[in-house]
Amino acid sequence: MQISYSLNSLAGGLFIALLFMQCFSVQSQYYTSAEQHFINCGSKSEFTLNSRKFIADINSEGEVSSTSTATIIPLYQTAKVFTNQSRYRLPLETNGTYVVRLHFYPFSSSVRNLLDANFSVSASQFSLLSNFRVYNSEKLPVIKEFIFFIQAGNFEIIFTPRKSSSAFVSAIETFLAPKDILQISVPRVSQSGRDKDDYNDLLYQILRPVYRINVGGGLLDHDNDTWWRNWIPDDEFLYNKEVARNQSYNGKLNYLSGGANENSAPELVYKTAKELNKNLDSEYNFFNITWQFNVTTNIKYFIRVHFCDIVNPSQNFIKFKFYIYSNFSFEITDSENPLRAPFYYDFVVDSDTSGLLNISIGPGVENQTAFLNGLEIMELMNDRSLDGLAKKKTDRNVLIIIIIGSVVGGVAFVLVLIFTIGRRKAKAVENSDWPLKMGELDKIVDPSLVGKINPSSLRKFGETAAKCLKDDGADRPTMVDVIWDLEYALQLQREPLEGSSNTDVSWAMPLPGVQRLPSTSMTIKEDEMHLGINDILDSSYENATDVFSQLRIDDAR
Repeated sequence: MQISYSLNSLAGGLFIALLFMQCFSVQSQYYTSAEQHFINCGSKSEFTLNSRKFIADINSEGEVSSTSTATIIPLYQTAKVFTNQSRYRLPLETNGTYVVRLHFYPFSSSVRNLLDANFSVSASQFSLLSNFRVYNSEKLPVIKEFIFFIQAGNFEIIFTPRKSSSAFVSAIETFLAPKDILQISVPRVSQSGRDKDDYNDLLYQILRPVYRINVGGGLLDHDNDTWWRNWIPDDEFLYNKEVARNQSYNGKLNYLSGGANENSAPELVYKTAKELNKNLDSEYNFFNITWQFNVTTNIKYFIRVHFCDIVNPSQNFIKFKFYIYSNFSFEITDSENPLRAPFYYDFVVDSDTSGLLNISIGPGVENQTAFLNGLEIMELMNDRSLDGLAKKKTDRNVLIIIIIGSVVGGVAFVLVLIFTIGRRKAKAVENSDWPLKMGELDKIVDPSLVGKINPSSLRKFGETAAKCLKDDGADRPTMVDVIWDLEYALQLQREPLEGSSNTDVSWAMPLPGVQRLPSTSMTIKEDEMHLGINDILDSSYENATDVFSQLRIDDAR
C-alpha cells in the first residue's frame, strides 16, 4: 500500500507512520501459495490487492467490457464477456486442494449491460454455478468461492451463456489451499443424530462456503484474513439474543502444533466469542445459545466450529455441550491445552426438510458456561456433478458405479455394475489385475444379472472400471474414452458371441476387436469434451450418433 499524503504536522506524521506500520503488519501475514493464478479479467494491466497480484488478461477468448467509474477499484473496471461457451485454461503443476474464487462486478457500458448476463460456470466436470446472474440488490462485488481437489495439468473454468444472453467474469483466483486445511475423515451427523460411520470423502468433494461467522465480533473483510476470506457478525442469526453476551481478548494466542493456526481462521475470530449470559437474576440462565441458518433442504453441509477459551480465568475448566439440531450433542473439552489456545471441530451434516440449520451451545454439568468463537458452513456440491460416472475414493473402500442405458427391441436395457474394492486391493486395481484376471466379475455384480450378460460385454465394463480407478489422473481415461468403451460394451451385449452361454469373464478371454477411426475424421467438437455422460447419451444430443457411429466391431457374431 502506498501512502502519498503530505505531513503537515508532527501529529499527522505520527498518525501516518502508525497507519503504515499497521498495514504492513497485516500484509506480512498473508498466506503465500506455492501455486497460484490471479487474473484481472478483461484488463491489459495488472493490479495488486492485499498482496495478490492480479495479472493482465492474455486469454484471447471473449470480448472486453470496461467502465471509467471512479468509485470502482481498477480490478472491477473491466470484465471479460462471452457470448459463446468459452474457457480459461490455467496450468497447474501440483495435485492438491485448491481455492477457486470468481469475482463478478456488473456495470453498463456502451456495448452491453452486464446485469443482463445469465450463464453457467463449470470446472473439473462439475457445475459450479447454474443459471447465474447478478442482481441490482446484491452487494458488489459478488464473489463465489469453491474449495476442491484438482489434478495437475490444465485446469479449465468454462463459462456457458444461456441462449440470447452472455456470460462475464471480473477477476479469477485459483491457488493451492493452506496445507491440511481439510481432514480426510470427519464425524457425520444425520437427522437422527451421529452416524456410526464417519464421512470419509471430504477431500474429494467440492465445498462452497455459505456462511463464515465471526461469533461475538464484527465484520472482517479480506484485509484481516491470511487467505482473503470474509467473515460476518453472528447477531442476525441468534435465536434469542438475551441469552448471549460478547467477550473479547487483546492478548497473545497460544497456537499449538497440530492444532488450529493462523490460516484456520483470523486471530480476531479467536479473540472474540459469544458466551452464555449467566447471572443470578436472569430468567435465561437455563437456556442454550442457538443460531439458525437458512440452508437448502436434504443436502450435505460441512461445518467447522472454532473455539478458543478467552472467557475462563484458569486452565482445566472447559467442558460444555455443542449441539447440531436437537438430536446430536458433542462435549467440548480442552483441559490438556493452555488457555487461549485455538482449536476447532469438523462435521458433515445432512440438512433436514425445514430449511433451517440449528447450531447451539449449552452448559455442562461441571461448569455453567459455554462459548463459541467462529463458525463455517459449506455446501457439499458433488450431487451437481455433470458426469453420470461417479467415482468415490475413501480410506476403506473405492466405489465406482457405471450406468448405461439403451433400448433393445422396445425394452429398456440397463446394466449397472458396482465394484466395492478394499483399499488393500487398490494397488491390484492399478495394475488392472483384480478381479478381472481372476474371472471374478460375475461374483460381484447383481445376482439377477448373472447369466444374462454377454461375458465380453461384462469384461469390457470391468476394464473400463479398472481404468477409471487409477490413482494417477493422467492414467485415467477421458470422458469420451469412457463413453466410447461403454457404448462398445453395450454393442457387445446386443450382439452376443456364438456359443457364449456362460459368464466366464477371465482376464485372458479375448475381446472382439474394436477399431476407432483416426481423430481427424471424428466429429467431436472441443466443447463436447466437457459435457457429462448423460448429456452425450441423451437422444436429444445431436452429435451422439455421429460419435458412436464410428465405432466398429470386427469379430462380433
